[in-house]
Formats: sequence, structure tokens, C-alpha cells
Amino acid sequence: MAVSVVVGCVVGVGIFFIPGRIAASGASFPLIISTWVVVGLACFLAALCFAEMALMYPRSGGQYVYLGEAYGRPVAFMLGWAAVLIIAPSAAASLSVAFVETCAGLFKADLSIPGKTAAAAVVLAVVVGINLRGARWGGGFQTATTLVKVVSLCCLAILPFLMGLFSGDGVDRANYSSVIDAGDKSPFALFALVMVSVMFAYEGWQNITTVAGEIREPQRNIPRALFAGLALVTLLYAATNLAFHGVLSMEEVASSKGGVAQDVTTRLLGPAAGGVIVLVILFSTIGSLNGVVLANPRVLFAMGKDYPLIGRMARIHPRYGTPSTALLTLFAVSVIYLVAAGLFVVLKPEKELFGILSKYMVFATSIFYFLSVLASIVLRFRRPDAERPFRMPLFPLAPVLFLALYGWFLSRIGFEQPGEAGIGLLVLFAGLAVYFLVFSRGGREGPD
Repeated sequence: MAVSVVVGCVVGVGIFFIPGRIAASGASFPLIISTWVVVGLACFLAALCFAEMALMYPRSGGQYVYLGEAYGRPVAFMLGWAAVLIIAPSAAASLSVAFVETCAGLFKADLSIPGKTAAAAVVLAVVVGINLRGARWGGGFQTATTLVKVVSLCCLAILPFLMGLFSGDGVDRANYSSVIDAGDKSPFALFALVMVSVMFAYEGWQNITTVAGEIREPQRNIPRALFAGLALVTLLYAATNLAFHGVLSMEEVASSKGGVAQDVTTRLLGPAAGGVIVLVILFSTIGSLNGVVLANPRVLFAMGKDYPLIGRMARIHPRYGTPSTALLTLFAVSVIYLVAAGLFVVLKPEKELFGILSKYMVFATSIFYFLSVLASIVLRFRRPDAERPFRMPLFPLAPVLFLALYGWFLSRIGFEQPGEAGIGLLVLFAGLAVYFLVFSRGGREGPD
């Protein structure tokens, strides 16, 4: 189950739709494929750090626990605040919308914005209900959807090259050199823009550490899941991009409407095969949604144990043994996001519901990836004698390389997209204000 959590949380709707957005930015294929690999390697470096900390503190909460141990309660609370108010509900709401919109496209149904919002809430309610029944139910569902996704992406990656061997209608090497005018964007600016999209596609690999307290034999299974899962994801992403761009020119990828994967299979095998890809996208989306619902309420659960004011969040369902209050809270906040985004789209029809919900997630999560990896260095000095069942190799090279890349990325986003960065920082510092005004006088001494 552990590997399926990593792969299932990461591989979602992104790989099917993001290549079109990336191509439209004006990036060349060498830059695109390099970014997919670089981000995968960066996640692997971060996973070395997370594995060490996860086995130092093998309990539910993940980053919330590590930040609390390294920096103290205020920074840990800031992560919990962001997870509850930005990261988890925006991810859950956007994936629910993506599932509904894909279903609507499959059945050629023209749903109104209220209809999409209501249908997305129903989808989310079903997934939350599955996870309320227990980690085994949620994990089993995760394993099943992950298997479908991995097999499907392997087929997509191999298909064009097999077609080329037997029919000649596969990969056209000229497509790899096709370009779209990038205007006056520098290579560094293009790399940062592509990295934003690619990071969205990799989001979720750390969720396995959030449920560390519920994994059997964590000393063996957590490192194995992180490293094997990320290696598989990076290989799948690189291979599918190689296949997509081999079949379609850069302009065709950029102008893709139904998703690049669907366009590729339609060209190679006909419209019926393109329809099958829609089903694969549905499995991928619902699997990622399940991963979000499976992992993120554990952060709120951990906060509930630390702060009496929200102690109800630490309640366990008497029959199923799941953090039921935290799960229901995630559902409630996500529905608020759905309703608010739906109202905004009604007022501004040119906006997209999915885009609104997912817009600020990457910047917020990147800040906490940076702080969490830095925490692995801080804890080496603050807790030098702590038991470390897993000690990362390449220390301190692994965290330093990751911090250099993500530090550069955050600075570029701040420069290129100051609005998104400013709103993200405002919400984070609002969390600090709430902590010092409301929570700093109560609770335990911090995550233990």
C-alpha cells in the first residue's frame, strides 16, 4: 500500500493536461524534458531528508511534526493553517471539479456552474466516506486506482514506438525540434514557468510521511515507498512526455483541447481509443483525490492533539479508528472552496473553476518543502544524539542542492508572479498572527 500512496497521490490529472500549458509557454522540448527530470531528482533529494525525519518521528502529521521539532510551535502551526485553509481543500476541490468536468466531457453533458459545484461535492463526499471506513479501505482504493494509472501510462509511453515499428505511424523525430515563439522570455524565466506546472504534477509524494503512524514496519516501508515511488513516477513522466512530443508537434500539444494523451491515442488508434483515455483520466483524478483525503486530515489530527482549543480534531471514530472529525472538516472547507469558486466564475465567466482552485497551491507547498528540507539540517544540530533508523546518504549535499534549486525557484516566482506569491505569503503570515493571538497561550509544548 505504501508505494501506491506515493505514486497514486502524485500521478493525477496533471500529466494529461499540463503538457499543453507548458508547450504554450514557448518552451522547447529539451527544456521541457529536462525540467521533468530535474524536478523528479529534486523530489528524490527531498525524499532522502523526509525519510530520515519520518523515521525519527514515525507518527501521523508528517511535515507538521518535523517543522515543530526543528523550529518550534509557531512554524508548525503555520503549516497546519496553510494545509487546512489552502493546500488540502484547494487540492481536494480542484480534483473533484476535474473529475466532474471529465465525466461531463465523456457523456457530452453541459453542466452549469451550480451543477458542477454540486456534483463535485458529491464526488468528494463519496471519497471522504470511503476513508471514514478506515485506512485499509482508503489504501485499498488507492492501490486499485494506482495500478490502473501505472499500466495506462506505461502503455501510452510505449504505444507510439511500437506503432513506429509495425506501421510507421508512430514517432516523428521532427516534432522534437518544433518550437513556439517564446517572445522575449529568457531561458531562466521559461525554466521557472515550466517548473511551476511540473511541480503541480509531482505534488503529493510527501503524503506517505503524513500517515507514518499508520504504516506497518515504517523503518522498511517508508524509505522504500518514497524512493521506489518517486523513481517510478519520474520514469513514467519522462517516458510519456517523450511519447507525447514524438507524436504531436509543439503547436499541436499547445492547442490540445481534450488533453494531450487523448489527442495522441486518437491519432494513433482512432476516436474510440481516445475515449478510453478519458476513463484513464477519471481513474487518475479520483486516485489523486483519494490520496489527498487519505493523508491531509492527519495534519489536522496532529494539531488537535497539540491544541485543546481544537482538540475535537484529534477524535478517533469509535468503530473505524479514523480521524473522523478531521476528515469531515476537510470536506466542509473544500465545499466552501467549491461554492466560493463557483460564485466567482458566475461573476467572471472567463475564469475556469479548476484554475481558480489550484492557482495558489504550488507556491504555498514549495515554501513548506523548502522549510522541511532545511529542517533536516537544523535537526542534525539540534538533535545530534537522536536515534535515526535511517540516515540520509549525501548529507549535507542532498539538502543543500534541493534548497539551492527551490530557493532560486521561489525567488523567480516572487519576481515573475508577485500577485500569487504575495497572496500566498499573506495567508501564511495570517496563520502566524492567529497563532500568537489565539493559540500561543494554550496547548502542549509542541509536536512531540
